[in-house]
Amino acid sequence: MTKITTYIALSCLLLVLAASAGTWLFLQKHYLFSIGCFLLILFIAFKIIFFYKKIDKEIAEFSEAIYYKDFTRYFNLAATPSHLKPLRQSFNNINQIFKQLSREKELHAQYLEKMLTLINTGILAYNTSTEDVQWMNEALKKIVQIPYIKNLKGISKRDPILYDNIKSILPGETKLIETQQQISKTKILLTATTFKTADSTQKLLVFQNINHVVEETETKAWNSLLNVMTHEIMNSVAPISSLADTLLQNYHTQQPSNNEKDIDLIAGIETIKRRSDGLLRFAQVYRNLSAIQQLKKAPISVQRILEHIDLLMRPTLNAKNIDWQISVQPIDLIVLGDNDLLEQVFINLITNALEALKCTQDPLLHIKAEQHEDGTSIKVIDNGQGIDEEIKDKIFIPFFTTKKNGNGIGLSLCKQIMLLHKGDIQVHSISGKGSIFTLYFNSGT
Repeated sequence: MTKITTYIALSCLLLVLAASAGTWLFLQKHYLFSIGCFLLILFIAFKIIFFYKKIDKEIAEFSEAIYYKDFTRYFNLAATPSHLKPLRQSFNNINQIFKQLSREKELHAQYLEKMLTLINTGILAYNTSTEDVQWMNEALKKIVQIPYIKNLKGISKRDPILYDNIKSILPGETKLIETQQQISKTKILLTATTFKTADSTQKLLVFQNINHVVEETETKAWNSLLNVMTHEIMNSVAPISSLADTLLQNYHTQQPSNNEKDIDLIAGIETIKRRSDGLLRFAQVYRNLSAIQQLKKAPISVQRILEHIDLLMRPTLNAKNIDWQISVQPIDLIVLGDNDLLEQVFINLITNALEALKCTQDPLLHIKAEQHEDGTSIKVIDNGQGIDEEIKDKIFIPFFTTKKNGNGIGLSLCKQIMLLHKGDIQVHSISGKGSIFTLYFNSGT
């Protein structure tokens, strides 16, 4: 820029000198020389005007490049007047700095986007006035099972309750909401915050799927409660059962009496003995359930484990004329788990399905295993009597049963085994039409 300043200063000085000389020569009546001075003045003025236009054009081109973020623009220095070289060099330096900053910004944006894509927490940002979605990650699409949307109203059409919660949640507030997915309900912890940009207000929402956490907490709570119950039952009932047994043995070693009072007494003791033994068996069943705490994990071929189940259950299924099918895609599908415990899960689910198919015409029972981007699902599908809506949320509770001779352990055991596998089991059922029990195995678990 020093050369430009020097050039302008010298041009102005020369202009002043030419004007002064031309005026003096005109006063001295040297008209011919004065005309030459005035022509020189015009030439210098033209050069200054041309120079300023050239600078203005250079600045306009640079401004245009900045406006369109064209930081690749290079101002040639080779065929440039020496007094313009510093200006062009400055433009090139500024472009280089902007290019570097733009590259760093792009790398940071890619890093942030990649990081937010990999996490399991759903993130949504939208403009509060227009409801236009600015950004959403892959985890959110999986949690709410909604593809990419341009405007928040796209959510209102698919899930009005979720839309209302997104709109009503206040900055800094946390909500626990439940959304209905295709075959199950999902518990979501929703947190919100807002921030302002130059021309709008944005709301940022964080979605956390806490189904697994809630179910694990519920299971631990049930285990704690039932451990206490089992301990108290066994401590209290075992002596009663033992005493009743002793009384019965003492009576039978003596001469039996036909006295009506003795008969009533013996009947009462036998009742006490029978119910005490029943309570002890109840406690022992739970003890077996709660004993499963560790897994013997290994890679398991889904096709092979289902073939073992087929060998075990096919005679019973054929005897009941049940349409029995197994489908595994891909055929070499592998899950990581405990083979014995997973076999028990399938046996329990099939046993329940057989009970549900008792009064069904053209009964069918299918097992369908599929691989997904985030893991594996195995569905046990039947067209039996289904599950009533009012009891659907209770079927995994220990000892809850609607069967006359059931103990309520089977599905609770399945739930516990799947939680130990860091997976999940969910049910979709319509009363009178059938049920689908789906086992979910996450990738790497």
